[in-house]
Amino acid sequence: MNKRVVGLVCILLAIIVGGNILFQQSQPNQVGKEEKVSERVLATTNKAKKTIELGKSVCDTEASKVMLEYVSDRYVVQQIPNNVYSSSLQVMDLETKQCETIMTVADFQNSIGMYERIIWIEGEQKGEQAYSHIKQYDLRTKEKKHIGTVKKYEEFPGLSMPALIEQDKIVYWVEMEKRKNTVTSTLMMYDIETGEKKEVERLQAVQQGEGFTGGFYRDIIGIEDTLVLTKDITNADHSKTRLLQIKKKDSSMQERELHLDDSAPVYVYGDYRVDTYLGEVSVTSMSTGRVLFHYFHEDETAVYSNPLIRGGYFYVNEGGKKIIVFDMETGEQQDVLEAESVLDLFTYDDRVVVYSRDNGSLFVHVLE
Repeated sequence: MNKRVVGLVCILLAIIVGGNILFQQSQPNQVGKEEKVSERVLATTNKAKKTIELGKSVCDTEASKVMLEYVSDRYVVQQIPNNVYSSSLQVMDLETKQCETIMTVADFQNSIGMYERIIWIEGEQKGEQAYSHIKQYDLRTKEKKHIGTVKKYEEFPGLSMPALIEQDKIVYWVEMEKRKNTVTSTLMMYDIETGEKKEVERLQAVQQGEGFTGGFYRDIIGIEDTLVLTKDITNADHSKTRLLQIKKKDSSMQERELHLDDSAPVYVYGDYRVDTYLGEVSVTSMSTGRVLFHYFHEDETAVYSNPLIRGGYFYVNEGGKKIIVFDMETGEQQDVLEAESVLDLFTYDDRVVVYSRDNGSLFVHVLE
């Protein structure tokens, strides 16, 4: 689904924990404790797995056309495309089976669901200036809020997903402002529970002839309690640098330089770096350079969705047919779910959710 495809990222829904292991030297467990490894994987991926059968339609939308945005124990939210740009978001109460269209947007760009809330991004064109508005809808109170606005400039590196959500309910986005020959990019933060909004940091770029000297944000990705930023910096001598910056909830920060040909978004979990490109996925230890997991398929569409990391496990949707889970600590991997069609995987609060289609019916699988 395009909401998590990062042209980047894209992605979503820009994935990181491991505060106590951040950038420590971590390698797969080589000791022969096979039973312990097996128990750990099974406990996380299969224990208390909950399956919800939605049936052959959600509200009045048949299963083959359903695009789920969020699932919880109480609500299901789906996107209904009206035309090329316009979409509606519709919510179904799983207890009452009642359906309600919560909003229709002329230029629907993306949405993320978490903690009984939907955050969506809608576009607006005013004269020659384009905007992306970030808005929130609370499924319980039915309250709508405008969170922030991002100006869009064609000549600068854009963010395919200008907002993201962390596990601790924080949204980040980048606001850009162009004044004369200077472009200021401001990283903003919003707490969806308290309503607090504040500036985190700024980058500035000054026009020098046909180019710029200074910095732009390339990608922003949230992984559990960590924000991963990719920045493109042009130095005074016109040399270019791409930086990977990892910001933790406790305000600690690590920074590493990337190769300029690293075009896809980079995901980080502790010492582990996850790279995806078309039909290829790899997990690498940043301290040793060792590749711990690699998946490649000649079919460039074989890897669906953005990478999803939760609790030290890396989830891959292979070919829209099955979910592979890779244990970053032990190096073990396992198929955890197969279906006629695995449509997407995403997070439901602190859990991983997969939704699939079998024999014309939709199913939601919650991995706890």
